[in-house]
Amino acid sequence: MNRAPREPGLLWPALWRLALAGVTFVIVYSGCNQFTATRSDVGTFMFEWERHLPFVKELVVPYWSLDLFFCGAFFLCRSKLELNLLTKRLIGVTIASGIFFLLFPLKLGLPRPVPEGWTAPLFHALYFNDLPYNLAPSLHISLRSLVWVFYGAHITGWVRRGVKIWFILIGLSTLLLWQHHLVDVASGFIMGWVIAALIPDPRQLGTRNPSRKYALRYGYGALACTALSFVSIAFVWPVVACGIVSLAYATGLSRLLGKENGTLSPSAEWCLLPVILVTAHIQRKWLKLQPAWREVTPGVMFGRKLTGKEAEQLVSQGNLAVIDFTAESNAPVAFRERAHYHNLPLLDLVPLQPEHISAALGLIRSAQKAGHRVYIHCQLGLQRSALIAAHWLAEYEEIDLEASILKIRRIEPRVIIFSSPSSRVVTHS
Repeated sequence: MNRAPREPGLLWPALWRLALAGVTFVIVYSGCNQFTATRSDVGTFMFEWERHLPFVKELVVPYWSLDLFFCGAFFLCRSKLELNLLTKRLIGVTIASGIFFLLFPLKLGLPRPVPEGWTAPLFHALYFNDLPYNLAPSLHISLRSLVWVFYGAHITGWVRRGVKIWFILIGLSTLLLWQHHLVDVASGFIMGWVIAALIPDPRQLGTRNPSRKYALRYGYGALACTALSFVSIAFVWPVVACGIVSLAYATGLSRLLGKENGTLSPSAEWCLLPVILVTAHIQRKWLKLQPAWREVTPGVMFGRKLTGKEAEQLVSQGNLAVIDFTAESNAPVAFRERAHYHNLPLLDLVPLQPEHISAALGLIRSAQKAGHRVYIHCQLGLQRSALIAAHWLAEYEEIDLEASILKIRRIEPRVIIFSSPSSRVVTHS
């Protein structure tokens, strides 16, 4: 796991940024609530079946716990850069959500019960500090999604798994405590994705490689699902998913798919889920290719995305550096936590640009110089990683790129290599 040393003197910067984000939240959220309470044009947007959702009073504990995770995230940051990123995102999502609360006010369409027993004080405190407005987008969902990115980046092992389960309970609590409706939750995930896209991590800007062809394909998919949404509102979800992927290809910005620190953010994962599921179904036989990886030069291997067990096997052999070219999927835990992991997210099926190839070769050289074995991979191991492997082989053996591609095809006959002139970057050392 690549963990930078903690910068000294972060306590005061964390405290004042927490105060700034907290005060912004209180002013915006409370102000919008109080103002909406005076309006007569406030409606409700809910599905009839939501009235039959169970009320799970115990989930008030995870619901309230988001306040603690909100505060704790500031002290988890290991640099001022991270603190600034967290602060900008939390303030940004608060203000953006406040604008929607005022422009599109909604009122909760369910009762607000106060159960007896040990949870009663928590419900009294909740209802005292909140009003049944400020629904869409759900700030609870978007804050949870943005805060998790920082916890997910800094905790590992069983602690990370436990905290992730707890964050899932926080998400469920919004519906099962009758605090939000489904549309609020869905729009909360979208808002979380938008804020992360507009305020990117400067250390993980991804790559830029647009494709009009695939932007149009996913755009047509979004239009088709838009038409179908008049038949069933469920098709709105794939509209969002296809729209995001289309935008990523149109702009060439791989970071719009939401991958940070080796994993998709919760907002991106939920927004893109229809595309992820369809893609996984199409790719299922290719993701079982054996062997999963092949050695191209001594100590340098290329292949597909590995299963958790396969990643454990490769990591257990020791001293491994992983260069992940996927922008659309999560890296195995073993790679993120026990290998020297690097993510250079590249959009699938698009010919690579010289700067992408140069960056990848630079990572391989650095890893080899540090004495690491190197595993480079994309989703299927047949295109992005295969092309980088061909360039690496050409550099290592000081041969022509075409000869290198032929060798790669002999190693793995199924590779699909785009060898356009714009992607030819071969340097002999």
